[in-house]
Amino acid sequence: MRPSDQNRQKRRERLASPFAPPTLRSPFVGLMRIRDQVSRPVPERVWEADERSRTPHPKHRTKAPWRGPERRVIVPPAVLLVDDQPDQLDIYRQYLHFEGYRVAVASGGRVALDVALAARPDVIIMDLAMPGMDGFEATRRIKELKATRDIPVIALSAYGEIPPEWALAAGCETYLRKPILPQDLSEHIERALVRASRR
Repeated sequence: MRPSDQNRQKRRERLASPFAPPTLRSPFVGLMRIRDQVSRPVPERVWEADERSRTPHPKHRTKAPWRGPERRVIVPPAVLLVDDQPDQLDIYRQYLHFEGYRVAVASGGRVALDVALAARPDVIIMDLAMPGMDGFEATRRIKELKATRDIPVIALSAYGEIPPEWALAAGCETYLRKPILPQDLSEHIERALVRASRR
């Protein structure tokens, strides 16, 4: 029998016979044995691996939202200076800025009323003798408005003949005479802030 005939005979016998059972040398069986040797996670161990969590798996854990570090911002008090003398406005403004206050200025009563409504200062330093709307009328209107009635007003005047009772009747808390040192004015501002915080 020729070699080609022998090969055809072997091929027919192989096709006619049923499939042989896989042996240990079979590639598929070897791959299955390797897979069986790989350790698999046990469900109980998954719980033990994350004992601090109440969820079955760390990826199912709900994280609390990060709120960021606590910050306490201290805002300095705001002071509104009202005077028709630019030189005095500049002196008091520079000193109060140096002391750490936030300072707004107004050159008259009508401007002071608008600035008080817009800026809502913590204290108002009001000059009484001004052209147009004077400090008395400006203080009365500030005290009539609900938005500004609780702002303490410190009256300033260079005229000694003005009775302090007039300023108090208009709504001012304190009456001071000019000239006054900037450091003394700062002390009265602190007192007014303390009294306002106790209300």
